[in-house]
Amino acid sequence: MNAKIMKGKSAGGLIDYLNSMKEKNAKVIFSNGVSTTSNRTVVAAFNLQWANSSSKIKDKMGHLVISFSPKDRERLTDEFITELCKEYMQRMKFPPTIYLGYRHLDQEHDHVHIAYSRIDNEGKAITCDSNYARSVNVCKSIRAKYGLSAPSKRKKDVNRDRLIGKDKVKYHIMDIAFPILDKASSWKEYISRLKSEGVDITMVRDEYGNVRGIVYTAENLSFAGKKVDPELSFGNLRRKFGSYGQEKTAISDIRKHDSVFTGSDMNISKDMAHAEACPVDTPEYSPNIQNAQSNQETMAAGNVESGTDSGSSIGSGIVGAAIELIVQPHQAPETGCGGGGSSDDNKRDEEKDKYVPRKGRRR
Repeated sequence: MNAKIMKGKSAGGLIDYLNSMKEKNAKVIFSNGVSTTSNRTVVAAFNLQWANSSSKIKDKMGHLVISFSPKDRERLTDEFITELCKEYMQRMKFPPTIYLGYRHLDQEHDHVHIAYSRIDNEGKAITCDSNYARSVNVCKSIRAKYGLSAPSKRKKDVNRDRLIGKDKVKYHIMDIAFPILDKASSWKEYISRLKSEGVDITMVRDEYGNVRGIVYTAENLSFAGKKVDPELSFGNLRRKFGSYGQEKTAISDIRKHDSVFTGSDMNISKDMAHAEACPVDTPEYSPNIQNAQSNQETMAAGNVESGTDSGSSIGSGIVGAAIELIVQPHQAPETGCGGGGSSDDNKRDEEKDKYVPRKGRRR
């Protein structure tokens, strides 16, 4: 069991999609405060709920997708699914509101779409559905309670035949990369095998030459590693293969075929430069390194896809000074020999005495 939370501004389009009986093999399995006679009566119920509220919330339509593993298919009766969905909403602390659930049977994995009003029965906005961390914990708790299977970390259950455009290419990369990742034992093997399967790799570097991310390219479309799948991100690959460029392999051979980004090739943010000022493998000098890597991977993929080259935005001013302070050890100012201080210090003290009230002057 897993949950995905979405929002929208109106009910009409969503209800028409959810109740596509022929395409989705859909049916309503539960409802609350909504007449399910037709799509029109369902939409009218939501519009009436919103008309009687003074809330200024923009996204009034809520949409939950509760998905289940194919391994649990035999247990998933309408009644059991209804119990699970209502328990999820209760644990998420949804206030009383109108909603209904459509079960779709068009894919290998069972899933339920819950359409609900984000304005409750008292006319107040619902915000509990923005707590994504709680949603993850609630799903985990419900799975443990009922002995349900955990969702696959890899997106195997997605119907590839229905994918188009960028999504199709992204899943194509994923389907090639995962088997290679499972068998590869080094960066060189991983990259060379991907290239042999038609997936190009770009290592993203900052202005200091340190690798900070990885970008996958296929069919003229590029994606940051984390956007393809978190398991294919640079941070995760580094944990498996070690630091890129420190293997005793012909890394130069890889570089000959790579389109390597440097600080002069792409727009690297100042925050990234500050967070990554020190070597990758020095944890004490690498705060929030995972987020920084993900951001830079995403920027690189965006530049590749759009074909732009915006140049480096890192100057040598404030950022450079901050980096120097981080890297260089602090050095205390030197004083004169002995304990009496230097003559310059005495002169400065005499100058200060001119502006000190008579009572505060030194004796």
